[in-house]
Amino acid sequence: MYKVFINDRSLILTDDYADYSSAYDTLFITYASEEAFFELIELLRDSPVLKSVCVYHSKLDDLWNVFCNKYSQVSAAGGIVQNKDRILFIFKNNHWDLPKGKIENGEASETAALREVKEECGLKDLSLKAAHATTYYLFTEKGNTLLKKTEWFLMDSAEEGPLTGDEKEGITDVKWMDSASWKTDQQNSFASVINMLDSLL
Repeated sequence: MYKVFINDRSLILTDDYADYSSAYDTLFITYASEEAFFELIELLRDSPVLKSVCVYHSKLDDLWNVFCNKYSQVSAAGGIVQNKDRILFIFKNNHWDLPKGKIENGEASETAALREVKEECGLKDLSLKAAHATTYYLFTEKGNTLLKKTEWFLMDSAEEGPLTGDEKEGITDVKWMDSASWKTDQQNSFASVINMLDSLL
């Protein structure tokens, strides 16, 4: 199963009909043709009503290749930084987000994730624990639709702050949040972030 976020809506690709056929808030469709598939993606992107679409195909890898071949890809890496029962967030573009950034040429994703977290949050005490998840997001830049693949890593830090975000990246706040704080602030976050942190906060 693959999940791609588009304007805080989700496109789910699956080869297991049982996974989503009974989801009350998800439109379930069987793949018919490439043309219809991409028309559906445009509909999901622009619709004020649809929140989630699931496309079934018995050969999931074939469907994923059709999807990926349509868009130029951007590779990024980021960190879910933990301190006891708290996670580190940045406030950027009026949303609470997690620190991440593009992977430079020849750079390992783990190295990129550590670098980006340090640069965006001003952290010095930081250690990488393990890979956590990979997320996909469709966005438009200069009239082109791009597919961003972000590899996320769990990290540890004992720093308490105060922490200063990278103003050049538009980061206006950096703070630790526990479960109670996150429940209050997640309304100003992204569906992809909320989905990824569901089992952690």
